[in-house]
Amino acid sequence: MTHSYDFDHFTDKRRRAEIQRLHQQANVMLGRELRLLRTLGLAPQHHFLEVGCGPGFLTGAVATLIPQGRAVGLDLSSEMMAVARAVVAPEHPNLGFEQGSAYELPFPDDSFDFLYSRLVYQHLADPLAALAEARRVVKPGGRVVVLDIDDGWLSLHPRCPTFDTFNERIIQSKTQQGGDRHVGRKLAWMMRHSGFSQVQQKVEAFTSLDVGLEAFLQLTTCFKAGLLDQATAADMIRAIRSELASTDDPVGLAGIFIAIGTV
Repeated sequence: MTHSYDFDHFTDKRRRAEIQRLHQQANVMLGRELRLLRTLGLAPQHHFLEVGCGPGFLTGAVATLIPQGRAVGLDLSSEMMAVARAVVAPEHPNLGFEQGSAYELPFPDDSFDFLYSRLVYQHLADPLAALAEARRVVKPGGRVVVLDIDDGWLSLHPRCPTFDTFNERIIQSKTQQGGDRHVGRKLAWMMRHSGFSQVQQKVEAFTSLDVGLEAFLQLTTCFKAGLLDQATAADMIRAIRSELASTDDPVGLAGIFIAIGTV
């Protein structure tokens, strides 16, 4: 099965930039995500799996919350796993990393109390298959939590026409590659149709007021340039910045969708 994100095929320069972006992204969201997991019942003795963990920054933070349990991060990218094992794993004795696919999790049935997947389902060609695997490896009564975006919420006010055009092209390109930049609105429906019970849907706003306009653009928009022709993307991003420079105090908004299901 396919996915629309492949870190191992990035250039060295783009890999370094992507690791930095993921670190920044993890720091911005970390407090909210850890509070969410504690609210949902994550306990010190639980076994926790993060699917699509990237360099493992969040997985490591979760490991500190479950000192009597174990945290495992899984990612398809061998390069991401090398970073996670070298940088994050040594800090946490109850933390491990495995290379593998969301479609074929390398764990026995009923292995975990919690499974978490953040900003991964937008890249999957068959998210229902990934949910079936998630349900398989989580114990009865355990929780699966999926967090992702929906670019229907991504906006600037006052409007920036080039920003809107850029993101429309990104949505089209992502769809052609088998991904879905509107997956957030679909997560709860997919969980219900995958056999989960007690399905909940939460939506949180992430805005430029949280991190500043430039960081907001980097985290939500500029990194997508690789989905377009390089010259075209560079021209459009320059135009976005030019339009924003002449706009009266613009504010950016993105929607973070969180679906929660019980096995």
